[in-house]
Amino acid sequence: SALTAQLRGVVEGRFPSVWVAGEVSNFTRAASGHWYFTLKDAGAQLRAAMFRGFNLRMKFDPKDGLDVVARGRLT
Repeated sequence: SALTAQLRGVVEGRFPSVWVAGEVSNFTRAASGHWYFTLKDAGAQLRAAMFRGFNLRMKFDPKDGLDVVARGRLT
């Protein structure tokens, strides 16, 4: 626990906001309105969540295979 807490502090402090380009995969819509998905490229995958309040402002319908550029926080 202590190690992961320290790592979290370092990562969140060093990268308060990031832009990531990747392909959407494993996209799901929760009953709460939140979206859960993975952004991936040829070398890595990043699990992501997008909360309902932000989803309501989206002007497109995300789906698996869609290439996107997203901004967010690492946590």
